Amino acid sequence: MSAIVAFFETQDQLKFLLRYSAQNYLKPTYVALTPEADYAAEKLGLAYHIIDDFHDETELIEMGLRNYERVQAFCDYLDSSLKRSILSDYRCGKAFSSHFFFFYLKVLFDAVLNYELRICRALLELKPTRVLFFDTRPDRIEDNLFFRDESLSSRLLPLFLKDLNCTYTAFSTALAPFRRLRSTFRTGLKGLASLSRRWENISSDMNFSFNGMPSLILTDLYADSKPLGELWLKRGTGKVINLKDLLSGVRGDLPQRDTLQLCHLLWERLSKDENFKSFFTVGNKNYFSIVETRLKHFITFVIPRCLTMTDTISKKIPHGSKAVILGSQYAEVGQIACAIAGHFLKIPVVCYQHGGMYGYVDYPIIEHHDLYAANYFFCYGEGVRDSLREATPSAYRASEKRRAKIIPVGSISLDVLSKNEADLNSKVLSEIASNLPKNKKIVIYVNTNLMGQTRYFTHHSYPDIWYWRLQQEVIRVCSKFQDVYVLAKFHSGDRVYHPVDEWLRREKISNCVIIRSISFSEMLKLGDLFIIDCPSTTLLQSLLTDKKVIVFSGNPFIQFDPKAVKQLKKRVVFSETKEQFLKDIEVALRKSEVALPRPLDREFFNAYGSYKDDRRSAERAVNELVELM
Repeated sequence: MSAIVAFFETQDQLKFLLRYSAQNYLKPTYVALTPEADYAAEKLGLAYHIIDDFHDETELIEMGLRNYERVQAFCDYLDSSLKRSILSDYRCGKAFSSHFFFFYLKVLFDAVLNYELRICRALLELKPTRVLFFDTRPDRIEDNLFFRDESLSSRLLPLFLKDLNCTYTAFSTALAPFRRLRSTFRTGLKGLASLSRRWENISSDMNFSFNGMPSLILTDLYADSKPLGELWLKRGTGKVINLKDLLSGVRGDLPQRDTLQLCHLLWERLSKDENFKSFFTVGNKNYFSIVETRLKHFITFVIPRCLTMTDTISKKIPHGSKAVILGSQYAEVGQIACAIAGHFLKIPVVCYQHGGMYGYVDYPIIEHHDLYAANYFFCYGEGVRDSLREATPSAYRASEKRRAKIIPVGSISLDVLSKNEADLNSKVLSEIASNLPKNKKIVIYVNTNLMGQTRYFTHHSYPDIWYWRLQQEVIRVCSKFQDVYVLAKFHSGDRVYHPVDEWLRREKISNCVIIRSISFSEMLKLGDLFIIDCPSTTLLQSLLTDKKVIVFSGNPFIQFDPKAVKQLKKRVVFSETKEQFLKDIEVALRKSEVALPRPLDREFFNAYGSYKDDRRSAERAVNELVELM
């Protein structure tokens, strides 16, 4: 039993708790909740726990699997209420479903129940009589419903402690303010305006009209939009229209007044509906109060705005138009509205794969996001198609009636990258290249972001503290070799503060530099060895080089398809465990450079990153789009 337990998330919170404990002669058991907290306690040589000490990760994975069914049932319940009270009055009402927002609802459910399980396990094991923690300020709620700076642990602790008859002190967050992170989620027309800048050179007519011409309606394609749109126009296929044009004249933040009123009335009913609230019941506790403001925002703002945008788009596209809607994801409200309008108008809606981890790892959210929103899913290779056709154990599928037909076409962005790799033309990249030490092996270590309170399950991401510790271990192994220089490519979209820069300075590691300002694809020409600890898009990109690649399987947090593992091992050093990963890195660094056998095996890349390995993905995509109209 620990008489007093202190939970903390930041360095400043720990400093305050140490002062407070010394002044009041307390000896609490400290529990770190974030990588920043872990670093702060370790730096001081403090005896402490991390929140992940008290549970098994498999519990969270099982929770995440159950939540697929829970969120589906939640969407069905909400849809039935919408149909009775609102959707019948709307032009596109029959095509609308809250399932289009499944991804964000899944993150919301998983976030709350993830922290519920972890906090509960810690309290049950430590059995405190008093708990110290910091209160939290509410977030400015965004359309993705994420908990960003608002602390879930601070929201949940009072609920548990009341039942445990445990006293607590919740210190004001003003005593140790959070580092607020910039949102990476763009909402409404601001996000669309940003995306539209990529299309300025391919839009054929800003004052568009359909006029019977075949029209490609782009909601976004990121790096793929420009080459595909240019080819569409070059071949004289038809017009290119972007989503911003379809929503011109619409204030993205202002739903129609009558829609807004109806949705507010619906919320008044649902917020008192015990069946509705029961979706957030676990055991004998209900957590509806934790998510109430976010659900209110979703029902009274996101849904009416989506209906308004859907109505606008559907009226601007005449019935019978020869058109196709294309995007790499349907995530922002305007993009979802465009997809719904397409379904209503019987216009084909296509989703184009937008990264790695499709097919070769178990990634069931695809079923409810990419494959639900569209009629057709363009994927990179036959391996992706074959894998998605098979129902994996954790793939709780959405309705088969709404499951997209999967068509392999290849990756436009990987084609472009394979043709010229990286040009050292950006100022930042040129500076990095010019400052690289001579006669040293350049190791590029690439990783992914810390998820914070937006981690969802299952089988695709790491616990933050565990991952931050792995990153330290990788850099430490590399730092032992004086003939090695490490370019550590860290993600720019961390959802919590990352202490790696402070740690690197403290450790005085001189042969490693942290890079965030340029993309991994721009760095490909610089590396002699690639280390990849999360097998996402960067894995496919690294296979375009002729260099050695060491890949961590992600076990037990990521589950690879056994067939994909067999293929991948022909090309890379594939590490099944964390211990083997670190050993494989050390072995590779001890060796002098050894040429890889030629020709390089491309079986895995061709299955999951390319269709015919002919760099003609854009042509195939355009041909398929024409066939669909």
